[in-house]
Amino acid sequence: MNRLHYTFGFLLVLLFRFHSVSAQNWQALGPDSFPSLIRPFDYTLKNARGIGRVCGIFFQPKQKCFLKNNLGKMYVGSPYGGLWESSNNGAQWIPSYTDQLPNTGIASLAFHPKKSGICYLTTGDPDCILSMHDPAAGSESCQSRGIVKSTDGGKTWSEPIGIWYRCDGKPDSAFWKYPSLKVVRKILIHPKKPNVLLVVIHTCISKTKSFDGFIYRSVDAGKNWYPVLCVTDGYLKDLEFVPGNPDALFASGRTIHMSTDCGLHWDTQPNRGLPPDSLVLRFELSFCPAKPENVYALCVLKNSYQNDFYLSENSGLTFKKRLSVPASPEWRTALAVHPGNPDLVFFSAGNRVNKLVSYKGLWNYKNAGDGLHDDVHELTFDPTGKTLYASTDGGLYASSDEGENWRQISRGLNIAECWSVSVSQQKPYRILAGMQDCGTQQFRPSDDSISGWYMVRGGDGMEALIDPDFPRCQYSNDGNNNLTSRSEDGGITWSRNLAASRKEKAQYLRPFIRDPQQKNVLYTGYSSLFKSKDKGESWTALSSFPGIDGNATLIAIAVAPSDSLRIYAAFANPAWSPDPEHRLYKSSDGGKTWTDITIGLKGVSYSAITCLAIQPDNPDIVLVGFKGGWDYKVMRSESGGEGKNPWKNYSSALPSDADVNVLLFDNKPSHVVYAGTHIGVFVTMDNLNAWRSFNYGLPRVMVSDMDILHATQELYIGTHGRGIWKSPLFISK
Repeated sequence: MNRLHYTFGFLLVLLFRFHSVSAQNWQALGPDSFPSLIRPFDYTLKNARGIGRVCGIFFQPKQKCFLKNNLGKMYVGSPYGGLWESSNNGAQWIPSYTDQLPNTGIASLAFHPKKSGICYLTTGDPDCILSMHDPAAGSESCQSRGIVKSTDGGKTWSEPIGIWYRCDGKPDSAFWKYPSLKVVRKILIHPKKPNVLLVVIHTCISKTKSFDGFIYRSVDAGKNWYPVLCVTDGYLKDLEFVPGNPDALFASGRTIHMSTDCGLHWDTQPNRGLPPDSLVLRFELSFCPAKPENVYALCVLKNSYQNDFYLSENSGLTFKKRLSVPASPEWRTALAVHPGNPDLVFFSAGNRVNKLVSYKGLWNYKNAGDGLHDDVHELTFDPTGKTLYASTDGGLYASSDEGENWRQISRGLNIAECWSVSVSQQKPYRILAGMQDCGTQQFRPSDDSISGWYMVRGGDGMEALIDPDFPRCQYSNDGNNNLTSRSEDGGITWSRNLAASRKEKAQYLRPFIRDPQQKNVLYTGYSSLFKSKDKGESWTALSSFPGIDGNATLIAIAVAPSDSLRIYAAFANPAWSPDPEHRLYKSSDGGKTWTDITIGLKGVSYSAITCLAIQPDNPDIVLVGFKGGWDYKVMRSESGGEGKNPWKNYSSALPSDADVNVLLFDNKPSHVVYAGTHIGVFVTMDNLNAWRSFNYGLPRVMVSDMDILHATQELYIGTHGRGIWKSPLFISK
């Protein structure tokens, strides 16, 4: 009874001390249409111009309709931004009731063949890249969280369905526990036996250093799932019915597997003309309804600049290599055969769509037209076979003339994968955002429209920054080419490359910050910490981190707002030790000397630091954010990380999947703290370890960066999958 009274009393204190406005007013700012070009004739902007990644297109079984050329409802999946639907053949897209799924990435969608109101979704990014060496396989935000089911046409969705059994026959209650370490790429429904479902899964096994592959099968509409194919290091990623014979299936990974009994048993015959598994990353498969005995396979080879095209003309008994073609990485390898022409095949090559054409048995390839965004992930024909769709890193495209001409059909898709967001603190207000695959974009808001997005830099947009004192001074960074540039005219023209180093390694999302007090002073991190006093024109290395070798790279930098001499710097890798060292450092003299303050920072033992935040008026109060799926999401020190027991767990009430990407202090005396996590925004008071959701009206989406426009008292967030949003600040009473 005493314990009950204590719990009740604590909750009353919480409510009293942590009262806020009852609802947020989140507003989506886009981009939800292709951005304009700040320099219309700049080809570097044209190549990067896009809206965000689409990973698949799906068609609802056609309903009775009096409109000609209407295919019924179309859907596209986004790897981080949910499912989107269109009722007018892709002219306009709207979100489709998936904003609150456990993972809003959509890998695959399948409809019941007779009752289209029944459908199944597989969650996660179908091209999620798992890593053997990182915590939680390094990509916990895009891993699958199970399969969900709808019985009302997708208006509502179940919790993840089914009991899943391991290859040893035992049920696994933690099969989809976060982080799952699993990627589901496709789900199939037997067209004549709709209670029979099959999915293809691959996973990362760190102990064996392998990417194991599985086919799971359910015969009771998803209630129970049994493994029917388990392949060590099989890297299974594709699964296809043979047209007209759904009892015949093919699955592929490092080789090609066959089933003739609806997936119950599988056969992998050696010496069929395919290369040995040791040379192959994976195969992508396709079929032609006009010639179902043909099996088309695009082979992604290890350590090769070419992919090989194989064809079987006897239902997979033997294959023959037809020719080598330009390579694409395995995570964006697409293949589609024209439904009515077995001699016409489309595939992704490099950053383009190419087509293979057979004439008298000889195959050749050529470019299938330009005008698409780089990186094609899927190629899909509509049910009529008249239109070919390409899902790319920049949006969705369609061609009605066999790939000669392409049109973008992405209007309404608010799916940008934003890495960073910065807002100007003076009028005219601007937003600068680094977008994965879609460059650096600038938003110029108006009173009557959310349109107003402009491409200002190409490449992969990473850290973006608007100088708070001189908003025409802006910075952009690129993830692939280690580029840093500055604009002095509000983003219209940009400087030469101002990168601090051409030699040192850096994180893909390289930290890049401005000193909160000192004008023109910048910091960026590679293996070393670099400082510039002249807006990036020149840089000086400040590092002499004890115990750090050249392979370690900085992930986060923070300078105290109240003391420019106080700097914290964090390295990316976990410590893999219960007594961590060499991951977090502090300098009290502007970077001349450094102290290792990792001891006691339990979160970094088996997970990775993502971010740092310092209280605005006390340089000793510092927060550290983590990802990796473990217990510690945030840790806090009131002593600058030094002394006895310097670090305390600061994760109370954060859900298990709320790994933290960014921490931000409001500069008001109340010291409100915001956490941008894999599942939205959370808020707390600095002296109260009790986080609460700040997500009313916001999709359950990964938040990658945050900024505050102090003049309007608004919080701006960059989401990795749903673009930019804003809300009034949290108000404590």
